[in-house]
Amino acid sequence: KVPDSAFPSKGHCALLVAGFPCQPFSRLGTQPGFDDENRGMLYTQIVRALRITQPRVFLLENVPGLAAMCNSLKEILASLREVGYDVTVEVVNARGVTAQSRKRLFFAGFLRPKEEEGNGEQSSSREPFQFPYIPDLGLRAQHIVCYQGTGDEDDSIDLDRCRLSEQQMDQLLTRSKRWKPAHMAWPNNVCDTLDGHYGVTAGNGNSQLVPESAPSRPRLFSPRECARVMGFPNWFKIPEVDPNVVGEMAERAHRKRLYLMFGN
Repeated sequence: KVPDSAFPSKGHCALLVAGFPCQPFSRLGTQPGFDDENRGMLYTQIVRALRITQPRVFLLENVPGLAAMCNSLKEILASLREVGYDVTVEVVNARGVTAQSRKRLFFAGFLRPKEEEGNGEQSSSREPFQFPYIPDLGLRAQHIVCYQGTGDEDDSIDLDRCRLSEQQMDQLLTRSKRWKPAHMAWPNNVCDTLDGHYGVTAGNGNSQLVPESAPSRPRLFSPRECARVMGFPNWFKIPEVDPNVVGEMAERAHRKRLYLMFGN
């Protein structure tokens, strides 16, 4: 619905950074790709912005599942190259600079000089772009998790309320085929990828848990810990529960919204 005239004109933008919906390409779903017309085709709007504005460089991001969808990836790359860019793609893991393993597919595009514009093929005169080396800071769960008896938890939500219920724990032990105690956020472990569904189905074994000393049951990450997993500093302000809405259900719903935002 945004007209072409609303975009900056050529030469007025140096860098375009964008993401396009990952659901059609994620391994967590059925990977419908372009068949999901509402979301799968939204990358074409990025192509439109590039065609109109012609920034010198762009950086795009999506899930690594797209890298395995060869036909979809090939079509997206062809569209980007057709509007004048040399494009390099690579799956990069954020585990070097965060406490979680989080792989994402990145597209780095560079505008071809006018004299090299042609049929959309990769330019041969330019050295291929190489993604920079990412140092490993060695961050682990112990750097982001508040274990029992260790430090003060800077969080508006009580850690006890993140603990699994007896029903959820029973479900883990008797019905879940995925959950293993070794997968919990032990101090020296790299955390699992945090996603928007974190905590929704904890009883099914889909959420990494924080170990607690017996007889306490393990718990979910607090919203503050989720922020740390994603690299947010401790001074980052997390929205608090609406004071006009009280009760355990309201607090649980608030925590669910925070998990959704941090996971995404």
